[in-house]
Amino acid sequence: MRKKIISWVVLTIFGITVGVIDLHLYPNKILAAANVSIARIAEQNRENLNKEKHQNKEKFEKVLIGSWHRSPTMMTGMLNLYTFSKDKSFIFKYRRSDTEKRMIDISGKWEIIHENLLYLIITDETVIEGGEFIKDINQFTGWALHNGTPTKKKVDPPREVIYPLKDLKIDEKFDEEHVSPIMVKIGGEQYWKYGSIQDEESLKNVPLIQKIFFNESI
Repeated sequence: MRKKIISWVVLTIFGITVGVIDLHLYPNKILAAANVSIARIAEQNRENLNKEKHQNKEKFEKVLIGSWHRSPTMMTGMLNLYTFSKDKSFIFKYRRSDTEKRMIDISGKWEIIHENLLYLIITDETVIEGGEFIKDINQFTGWALHNGTPTKKKVDPPREVIYPLKDLKIDEKFDEEHVSPIMVKIGGEQYWKYGSIQDEESLKNVPLIQKIFFNESI
């Protein structure tokens, strides 16, 4: 037993001695091994981050298709409204209650860049030309533009706008016929999913909404 203990002590001391000698004689070797390990961890972290960004980008590209209203309900009339199509075209209609505004809508192309940024290229706009402003006590400002002519124009050169997309979620606070709409912030403003271009009935299909929202295959 005593011999075994002595042998174990000797081997332990030998191992420590070899390790110390190796550390002093080959410091670059130890450092290189540590750097390789750190580099592998960093590379794995980058891969995971890129994968997550790609998944978020796909989620926004899938969910955005359809119409998004500035309010969760249309009962008070149409407010600002985005409509995004599968062919990556879009149109933004300004609220109808602003009777002094000459700009009716803008349109162009859209895409998602850098995970959660909405990139808009505005190529066309519809404005009201001519007409006159008449006092109207029924309007918020007391004035309204009458007898103008809506005219569609090309935007040359096209304008580019980038809005961050945030807080994509199912809005459980608003419940219409037991269906909670999807909500997202576009440029800091809340918009609610009003419908789908291809199938407006899809909003009534809760499982479909959940599949789209959680980026599951349909």
